[in-house]
Amino acid sequence: MSNILSIEIDANVVKISELKVTKKTVKPVNFCSFPTSIKHVTDTEVYEADSLGFAISENMKKAGMKGKNAIFIINTSSINGRFLTVPWSNKESEVIKMLTSTAERDNVFPVDLKTVILTYTDLEIRKIEEDAYDKNGNPKPKKNVIKYLDTMTYVAPKGLVQGIQTIAKNAHLSAMAIEYKGNSLYQYMARHVRKSDYMFVDINNTNTIIGIVDDTILQSIRVLDFNYNTFVEPLLGATKLFGLESFDDCMKFIN
Repeated sequence: MSNILSIEIDANVVKISELKVTKKTVKPVNFCSFPTSIKHVTDTEVYEADSLGFAISENMKKAGMKGKNAIFIINTSSINGRFLTVPWSNKESEVIKMLTSTAERDNVFPVDLKTVILTYTDLEIRKIEEDAYDKNGNPKPKKNVIKYLDTMTYVAPKGLVQGIQTIAKNAHLSAMAIEYKGNSLYQYMARHVRKSDYMFVDINNTNTIIGIVDDTILQSIRVLDFNYNTFVEPLLGATKLFGLESFDDCMKFIN
């Protein structure tokens, strides 16, 4: 299997990691990064995707990276994820159709589904026994076994997905997936938190990530467009009131 690339596009920097993946291990083998002059990725679209793709390609060549399959990681509050269950099907198109119907019926996502791309990740196939009846309404001795598919379903703006695909094309890469930081945080929490029901909040230097986990399943996750500077900067202007004279003073005051 060829090496996998993890390409993280942040507000002012692009980080590229090359990983050697086997059945048992994931080993980092190369890394490079380069600054960007503008914020290429917003909540709805990608700016200057062509030039960013070329820049990624050039920096990969300088670093000697040879991987062609890439996972793009972006910072956005517009990708929404929900836990949804539908009847099992081995056809992806049929699953997408059922998930879309469920999302529209239950108003799962606060967006017009015509403006987004819906996708999903398989979590579990469950078998449930249900009572069976004959044509006269009499119960049969043998119950029906119905398969259900538990999924983590995502929606993302079409412009955002198309922009990432343009970046990949101009970098001569295949976009295997588009990941967002909030989901990566959930995967970390799922491995390290033993409680089955909890909420996690991560306030970092670019955004705030909030996730709700119910019975070990991620029910909802949101990436909000504010960071710890949202709280710190007003405090920096209040030195007379609180006696704060530096960034460290503000952080100590918050904590």
